[in-house]
Amino acid sequence: MLTQLVASQQRHEVVTRQITDVTDAITKRLLAMAQERLGPAPVPFLWLACGSQGRQEQTGVSDQDNCLFLDDSVTPDDLPYFEQLARFVCDGLNDCGYVYCPGDMMATNPRWRQPISTWRHYFQNWMTHHAPESHMLASVMFDLRPIGGNTALYDTLQAETLQAASKNTIFMAHMVANSLKHTPPLGLIRGSLPYALRATAIKST
Repeated sequence: MLTQLVASQQRHEVVTRQITDVTDAITKRLLAMAQERLGPAPVPFLWLACGSQGRQEQTGVSDQDNCLFLDDSVTPDDLPYFEQLARFVCDGLNDCGYVYCPGDMMATNPRWRQPISTWRHYFQNWMTHHAPESHMLASVMFDLRPIGGNTALYDTLQAETLQAASKNTIFMAHMVANSLKHTPPLGLIRGSLPYALRATAIKST
């Protein structure tokens, strides 16, 4: 499908959106299969994608980046269920060709499988502590997109976080500075095009 979309000269956002739609469908099916095997979840949860899947910009070689939001009513006795669910889904994605994240940014990592109260603390910390890791994690986690589960766990936190970020000018400045460090891969082998060609490409768009 990727080959056909590219060959038909579809716009890049159309190609990456449709490739991501396939990943979303596979992830939702794996979540359903996990619950068929493990039984109903003990508390509400939400599976989210980040990175390229979160932005709906996947290509044919994207790895997986995901996390789990858990309701604050979760208890220590409930955690093994979600550990098994995360392992089932991430292993299934890897078997389907979405390889494990080299940086371990997956729901199988306990750090990214936490109650909402912990996630709220994460975002507050990333916005107030201006360290390189905070900027990197913020740039990834601000792309979160719900895939399966209770979306109410995300909606309130997203609204709170975006409101706080919009008022934090220092954080916004750091995010802008961080984004300017990266050059768009306009060349054929991920490098920048020569200036004359780049100017022509920009003018044509």
